[in-house]
Amino acid sequence: MMKPTMLAGIAALAFMSSAAPAEVFFGDTTGGPTWNRPLSGNPPTDLSAVGTDTPYEVIEFTVTADGLYDFLNVADGWDNFLFLYETAFDPLDQFTNVIIGNDDFPSIGISGFDDVSLVTGITYLAVTTGFDNEDFGAYTLTITGPGEVLPPDTGPSVPEPTTWAMLVAGLGAVGYAMRRQRRATVSFA
Repeated sequence: MMKPTMLAGIAALAFMSSAAPAEVFFGDTTGGPTWNRPLSGNPPTDLSAVGTDTPYEVIEFTVTADGLYDFLNVADGWDNFLFLYETAFDPLDQFTNVIIGNDDFPSIGISGFDDVSLVTGITYLAVTTGFDNEDFGAYTLTITGPGEVLPPDTGPSVPEPTTWAMLVAGLGAVGYAMRRQRRATVSFA
């Protein structure tokens, strides 16, 4: 018979091995561009009366699998807000493409949301900003879900045409050298 502590250890190992991939982004809104941020909502529909000129930073990403993703944004000593946009973000058109926005998740300095449906092939933009105009600084954004979270420039690399040309030329030179060496070793007696 297994002891309860042993069962708890096995359950913890099973949970850790099935945990969703996590991507961690580090950022800082200090000195960033400013905007009149929206209020919390799913999706947001009104603008803030106190966050009228808040610094923000945008992190662009894609996902490798469709599914539900969780977002946790932790500020380093300031009151932060997190918004998620799909396809594009325009700080002068705050409600176009916005999916969700939240702060105090569950307390001041922590923002985020759970179970947001994301799909592959779409670019998403996480916008970190402050509660009011004096809220800015360093933060850490963690996104977890069924797939990997990738910055837009980390897709599969495709060699440029000049690289292909150099590869073909190199292979041709090796083939020519091998053929020439084979002819030189043949003797007729």
